[in-house]
Amino acid sequence: MGGNIREMLTLLTSFGVVEECRVEGIIGKLKNSVGDFPVCSTVIKAHKEHLTTVITEIVNKSFKEGIMPKALKKAVISPIPKVKNTIKVEEMRPINSLPVVEKIVEGAVIKELVGHIENNNILIEEQRGFRKGRGTEDMLQMLFKEWREEDKKDKVIVGVFLDLKRAFETIDRAILVRKLENIGINGKALEWLKNYLSDRKQVVNCDDKLSDEICVELGVPQGSRLGPILFLVYINDLKGVLDECKLRMFADDTLIYLAGYDTEELQGKLSAELTRVDEWLKVNKLKLNISKSKYVVFSSNEAKRAMEVLIKIGEEKIERVKMYKYLGVLVTDDLKWDKQVEKVSNEYRKRVSLLWRVKNTLTIEDIIKVMKYVDNLNYHPNHLAVKLLDTSTNTYRLARRNVMDLQSLISYMENRYRGKNRRGESRLLQDIKQLNVE
Repeated sequence: MGGNIREMLTLLTSFGVVEECRVEGIIGKLKNSVGDFPVCSTVIKAHKEHLTTVITEIVNKSFKEGIMPKALKKAVISPIPKVKNTIKVEEMRPINSLPVVEKIVEGAVIKELVGHIENNNILIEEQRGFRKGRGTEDMLQMLFKEWREEDKKDKVIVGVFLDLKRAFETIDRAILVRKLENIGINGKALEWLKNYLSDRKQVVNCDDKLSDEICVELGVPQGSRLGPILFLVYINDLKGVLDECKLRMFADDTLIYLAGYDTEELQGKLSAELTRVDEWLKVNKLKLNISKSKYVVFSSNEAKRAMEVLIKIGEEKIERVKMYKYLGVLVTDDLKWDKQVEKVSNEYRKRVSLLWRVKNTLTIEDIIKVMKYVDNLNYHPNHLAVKLLDTSTNTYRLARRNVMDLQSLISYMENRYRGKNRRGESRLLQDIKQLNVE
């Protein structure tokens, strides 16, 4: 559907009967934990042969009656200090814990809900967050490819990065229910989702002492499996207020941009459309954080980057910056990768240096775990250094040197462990070498 109205939608009127084998599978995929309230997932997983039947009955009764048990709608908030030894509330990170059985019930719902949304093509293509097969890397590659093509045509690109204030926590549930109806969810399925969202409670756990219980009237449950997909439904029709500007979203990370030759014209069009975006946010009871929203004027031409552009939302000005961290990547107004690769390489060098210092205590298994962790966090500069940089630059040489350091470390470990458990070692070393840069 891509955000447009379709005459015919497949309806989702109820959630189907869940078999024990499916519940057992959901339990098996739970992350191990020891602190969940009132019972942790580790205990449930350890005794699933005794608990699966009971939990399956709870799930099916919940779906049949269209009711989420009240005992499963209570969250425990644990404040975790972001700054050591702090007692300031603003320096705490709230960690939301939900009952494990609620997560299991959600696991039974989410397959049908996502299936309905995908089969009916509900979500706009511009939304990449929380969707299978749509990651940040692909999104960034497509975006920068498009910008470079516009830049080759001698156009200027103005990108506005919007920061939504506590978007997941401030969703209006009545509006969300109406939007769920609009995408073909009704009957017991809608009744269940409406009940799931209502009458939610939370307490704060500080030093093993629980606060008084309060009611949470806004937002989707933090830390839930259903919360992200419900948020995508809620924000899905934002695209409808844009005429000429292009939109890219990863959950609530929102980018609106426009390319053209005339900066004054770009300024007028963007400001007008951003005003409509602001009106949409107000109607949907979401707020924009103006102080954290920024815009960048992109061009490989220095003179074009120097052109004066003023972007406003309503009567409020947005700050212009030369560099912005978008989806974990530093994007600069000259459309180059040097700052990002420099950052990645410096962080990477620290980790390789640490591994060299402890190399004599590491097993092959340790090396694999660390390297895969590094690679998954984009500290491994393979793609950036080899595919995106001019090989004559200092940034490229820095990244390349870090890769060579890693290859030397791998060779050292291979020689050290040669002859020990050769059959198993061969497979492990093959995994490590997949991280090499040829």
